[in-house]
Amino acid sequence: MSVVRFPNLEFRVEAGSLVWLARSCGPCHFTQEVPTNHLHSHQIYEMCLVHAGRGHFRHGKDEFQLARGDVFVANPHVAHEIDSYGFFDLSLVFFQFQYQLLPAEGRTSGMGGELAERSHRFIEHHAVVRHGPAVLFSLLNVLGEYERLGVPRQWLRDLVVDLFFQCLDTLSGIDEGGAGEVSSLRSSQPVMIAGHQEMLRRAVAYIQRHLSRTLYLSDIASHAGTSARNLQLLFQRYLGCSISDHIKTQRMRQAAGYLLMGYRVQEVAELLGYTSPASFARIFRQVYGESPKAYQQRLAPSLGTARFHGRA
Repeated sequence: MSVVRFPNLEFRVEAGSLVWLARSCGPCHFTQEVPTNHLHSHQIYEMCLVHAGRGHFRHGKDEFQLARGDVFVANPHVAHEIDSYGFFDLSLVFFQFQYQLLPAEGRTSGMGGELAERSHRFIEHHAVVRHGPAVLFSLLNVLGEYERLGVPRQWLRDLVVDLFFQCLDTLSGIDEGGAGEVSSLRSSQPVMIAGHQEMLRRAVAYIQRHLSRTLYLSDIASHAGTSARNLQLLFQRYLGCSISDHIKTQRMRQAAGYLLMGYRVQEVAELLGYTSPASFARIFRQVYGESPKAYQQRLAPSLGTARFHGRA
């Protein structure tokens, strides 16, 4: 299972007439040994982002199937449970948070604007589960490198807060890049039997470790312990994509993380094994809908990532 590092921070953000009191937590893993957190409830919100694997989420009388990229929230005082029974092991990061109204005399002059609008939209209406946009994984990639990179604590906090509001936006339906609200009892994904799960686990792990190399189907299948044809069928059945599409998506997600860290387009292309920056840029545009440079210029300045890498 893919593992992400994630900073555990407490933060306070004022947004108009209210203040968010939150902390980031994780990563949290549900495995065959520990498949569930059992039915429980909180007095606060708990919002999760699925980083890898699949599982179930029970929230009150509703039940949802979870997949990589889903954002979901347990509302205050609602009994809920997460489990990974019958699926890949489940890995996620999460936020625990609440909001408080600020007294008029305690409000900062000029507060409000975008953060207040985003906050009130979440409070007034939000889905329990929605599929998130690609930018969530770009932020996770940066946060996963924070210790090695020596990211200053204030910039680290800004990254965590940005991810927090991006997840709120996803559940509120603000970000149109998501795949929309996930229906209760989403049953289109078949439950995975143990043998297939192990083959896919090996294949996915092998691909992730060798994204910078030329990957051959025969090598991936051999490492997974099955035939190339059978592995193709398993990817289509359980992951809903071909092996080549999976490789392309994973490379571009890693590329997005490098770009947000401040790497130049040519450097990213080289890190991922592309001999031509133009070829890399063409594939990146297919996945993200814009060029690598445009993506970096649009997102990196607001994150401050180029500053701590010293890159243009």
